[in-house]
Amino acid sequence: MGTDLKAVENPSHFEYVARNAIPVSKTEAIERGGADHVRGRNRPRVPGARLASPPEHEKVPLENMPDMMGFLPLPSDPEFPAQCLGLQMLPDQGPRLLCKGIDGRWTNSYFDPISHKLARSRLPLPLEQRPDTWARWRVLVSLDYWITLWFKFGAPFVHNYTRQGQVLAEQFTEETRATVEQVTGQADPNRRDRESILTDTYGFERMVAVGAPQGDDVTAASWCF
Repeated sequence: MGTDLKAVENPSHFEYVARNAIPVSKTEAIERGGADHVRGRNRPRVPGARLASPPEHEKVPLENMPDMMGFLPLPSDPEFPAQCLGLQMLPDQGPRLLCKGIDGRWTNSYFDPISHKLARSRLPLPLEQRPDTWARWRVLVSLDYWITLWFKFGAPFVHNYTRQGQVLAEQFTEETRATVEQVTGQADPNRRDRESILTDTYGFERMVAVGAPQGDDVTAASWCF
């Protein structure tokens, strides 16, 4: 079955998703409403059928699912980061675009463990080989674009509702904050309120309802803070 999956889950598919799923400039700052792309409010330029994981997946019990890292080139390969991003988004984002309501809940209960396992498997890699780090992308994309794809890489941790998944999500978010601070030379002003923010049960819900900040001086980096 692993061979059957590889026939449809291939490099060209991964690259297509990675190229079109974040519909903003790779090199220019994301301004004003563009920051909505960071959290995925605006739809990607990818037909649902192309972003969805193929039905062959659903024929494989979770316990028999092959190691998805085996679908990718070696971590040292220059194409590894983009292909890993595309593959990561297939089981994480695809079902969420196509399935709603109770169908979405059942679908996510199958695909989320696949996505989460793939996300965890890249964490032990050396920093210079991880597909999500700023070091792997900085010569190709702007900081704003990297923040956007970084959130795509981190989504499987947020979508995993175990304690371990939430701890990884928090660590992943801290890595994002530290990188943005280092690159921009600015300290996140929200650090002083970190304890109250982390204990605010409805804080994220309010942020999503309000939406991204607007204005000529707003960038994805400042929105990230």
